[in-house]
Amino acid sequence: MIMDRISNTDTECRLQIGDVCCSLRFKDPAYSSKLREYYRGFISEEEAELTIDVNVVSLQESIAIPFSIFMHKTVNGNSFVFYDGLITGTLNLEENQCTINVKSILLAEKGIFLFEQLLFQIYYTLLKQSPNKSANNFLLHSCAVSRDGFGYVFT
Repeated sequence: MIMDRISNTDTECRLQIGDVCCSLRFKDPAYSSKLREYYRGFISEEEAELTIDVNVVSLQESIAIPFSIFMHKTVNGNSFVFYDGLITGTLNLEENQCTINVKSILLAEKGIFLFEQLLFQIYYTLLKQSPNKSANNFLLHSCAVSRDGFGYVFT
């Protein structure tokens, strides 16, 4: 049986996000391999502090992928819905476990941006819920431009 030959390393992608190591686990090794390649600079061998089980849902119909930094999200207790149902799931911080259902289109080239936004939201939640949290924990998005020998940083 094929599943007998698939190991955890085939179906897992551990990412270092700030000071947190997250384990993304997939049933299909192809998705894990794709994300390991995409996030090659953030791969970690550390013990995971949060396990995220990713269920990839195939789409029968074509959908438009939103390209906005602003996401529509609904949070109800431990459950969440992002982008009008393109990503759904639950986050249980007591058990360091997250289960998400992702439409397969989001792991394609153009949709990976939306998947990253989910990871940012999970990381931000972990920061705020950390036992050593401090009032100084925050996320900062910025970019830099070099022009005429000068550097400019925009936050």
